Amino acid sequence: MARVAVFGMGYVGCVTAGCLSQDGHSVVGVDVDPAKVKEILSGQSPISEPGLSEIVAQQVAAGQLTATDNVTEAVAKTDIALIAVGTPSASDGSVALAGVEAVVRSIGKAIHAAPKPYCVVIRSTLLPGILEEKLAPVLYGELGTHGALVKIYNNPEFLRESSAVKDYYQPPYILVGTVDNADPAPVFDLYRSVNAEQLVSDTRTASLVKYACNAYHAVKISFANEIGTLAQALG
Repeated sequence: MARVAVFGMGYVGCVTAGCLSQDGHSVVGVDVDPAKVKEILSGQSPISEPGLSEIVAQQVAAGQLTATDNVTEAVAKTDIALIAVGTPSASDGSVALAGVEAVVRSIGKAIHAAPKPYCVVIRSTLLPGILEEKLAPVLYGELGTHGALVKIYNNPEFLRESSAVKDYYQPPYILVGTVDNADPAPVFDLYRSVNAEQLVSDTRTASLVKYACNAYHAVKISFANEIGTLAQALG
């Protein structure tokens, strides 16, 4: 089983950390908010999601799940990091990447200080091209001469609020975007307990698939609302 750091104990990160630990992986949740870290260490979920509180309590008690706000400590104890930091819209409509960039930079610094093979997996929603053009240069810039030790991937999530734990175990597929045809096995190995088709693409395609899925779901909701409005008007 893998030793995993999950960065960002928000909605996606907390569900991911809980389910990975339930599947037998050793998981460290990482967040800059000490209140969230304290909650997890006490066996409580910092977010409300059906079934998640029980998972967190059980896995913390079993020693499979812990938490910290110390990036260096988290990287030292793990071999793969999943970044699930939010990418909200900025005031000008662009995607705010400061949080993700900060995490990528801190991971690069930690590995540069104590070199070892490592995998960095982006779960955060990214526009196509952002990983290669912005995040990878930040990571490898910090790694310096140790860049060959680290691989970076894109692994979009397909979780919905109120059914996220179920969605984690029953996704439409598991998609891994790679750079330079890197071996996707380290990412797929995390999901051995998930029975779903495994797909590999480049990172741009993986990002586009995530945005396409989000857009399609928005269209379905809008269509349903329009039909509802029409039905009400017709009596």
